[in-house]
Amino acid sequence: MVIELVEGIQLTPELVDSVRKWRAEGYRFALDDFEFKESWDPLLELASFIKVDVASYSAAEIMAQREALQKHDVLWLAERIEDEATYRTFLDMGFDLFQGYFHARPIIIYGLRLPPAAVHLVKLILQLYAAEPDINEITATVSADPEMAVSLIRVVNSPLYRSSQKNYDSKRCCCQAGAGEA
Repeated sequence: MVIELVEGIQLTPELVDSVRKWRAEGYRFALDDFEFKESWDPLLELASFIKVDVASYSAAEIMAQREALQKHDVLWLAERIEDEATYRTFLDMGFDLFQGYFHARPIIIYGLRLPPAAVHLVKLILQLYAAEPDINEITATVSADPEMAVSLIRVVNSPLYRSSQKNYDSKRCCCQAGAGEA
């Protein structure tokens, strides 16, 4: 996953510190519609990708800026590649990645909608596998989906999870176990 930092964001010391912290945790960042301004310098060392809208600058301007920023270990992505000539220009310039109609037009993908019950189930599984599951969150998730609650009750009451009658001594409950022994 790559987080895009768009051109309209306010570059504050807090933002740069947050990006630095997330980068240390393994997140990758793209500088979207990169504007070749010095104000972006604090993020250049933290970026994994620089995305350039090739329609916003001449090829000569982009080449000069790319050469000036060559010391940064980033992948360069050319946006708005609409034809083969533009693709070849930026490929020859050393760009690594490309976006635009030349490579693919957007397509609508039709499919089934995810039912709300499936969303609740995924949420429940994530909560159960958390390092420290929160019983209140789990209860709220199960309560939000009555069908799931009934299904869980059926599972819990199934013979698979019931105590075997052979092993159950009704005359002796857990509070009596061991009374007199010791």
